[in-house]
Amino acid sequence: MSLKGIDISNHQAGIDLSKVNCDFVIIKATEGKSYVSPSCDTQFQQALNLGKKLGVYHFANNSDNTPEEANWFITNTRGYIGKAILVLDLEDSGHTNDVEWALKWLQLVEEAYGTKPMIYMSESVVNANDWSSVANANYGLWVAKYRDNTADYNYDMSNAGNKQTTETTNTSTASTLKYKVGDRVKSGDTLSGIAAKYGTTYQELAAKNGIADPDKIYSGQVLRI
Repeated sequence: MSLKGIDISNHQAGIDLSKVNCDFVIIKATEGKSYVSPSCDTQFQQALNLGKKLGVYHFANNSDNTPEEANWFITNTRGYIGKAILVLDLEDSGHTNDVEWALKWLQLVEEAYGTKPMIYMSESVVNANDWSSVANANYGLWVAKYRDNTADYNYDMSNAGNKQTTETTNTSTASTLKYKVGDRVKSGDTLSGIAAKYGTTYQELAAKNGIADPDKIYSGQVLRI
């Protein structure tokens, strides 16, 4: 199943989501350790009332103290828990190679809310670092793949990003590529059905994702393939 979606911030203040052809909306909530988007709650409530699937994200200023940044996001998003996915937006110029910082933020938010957040990065940042520690902790990836600097109003990103693929034995790149392939469990999914989709077995998926009982997977769970 494919879904159409947008991410918005205070730059889209006043947006009328009823006129946007989208299934989900991911909204900027916080940045650093002192900023809250003044449009976040208005945008969130509008999307919620329209029945959109929801997410909220934190824009990292990861030169700052990690616990303070994570706590700032936690403090200002408590009312959205159970209604939205949680996302770390890692694109702060000059700090996008700080894997340890990102992992700590993700862990702190998971500990506070009991649910795993996702991480958002451009494809270049994904491929520039060794994200194996984040991948092994089973945090989902939202990767931005840009074709050009022109907005894709028709949501057609089929040609986005670099289409060239290469094989490499470099440890950093290999672990990153492993992280880029995954699936998010939807209601009604089974591990055997997901395995068949990717040409593998449910036993292998269970082992790769640390699943003790293959009959027990949950909606929203991210599986590494």
